Amino acid sequence: MAARLKKQYILTWKPQPAYLAEEHFDPDFVEQYLFDSLSAAKEGYPEIILRDTHTCRAQPERFGAFVRAARRAIERVYDA
Repeated sequence: MAARLKKQYILTWKPQPAYLAEEHFDPDFVEQYLFDSLSAAKEGYPEIILRDTHTCRAQPERFGAFVRAARRAIERVYDA
């Protein structure tokens, strides 16, 4: 999809929110998931929107960890 959109449109992507709600939150897995997806969208302008997060197992720090994983993934994709 990103290859067809190129730089003419913004690709809005909503990553799987369930990764925040699993029994064990794995920031390394989240980073790799985001890296793989962003790599596929690198030719365009991807936008990440985290939505539908109804639960984080009473651990709101997971949101910060998700953001840090996203920043690392972005750096890996675009600074490479």
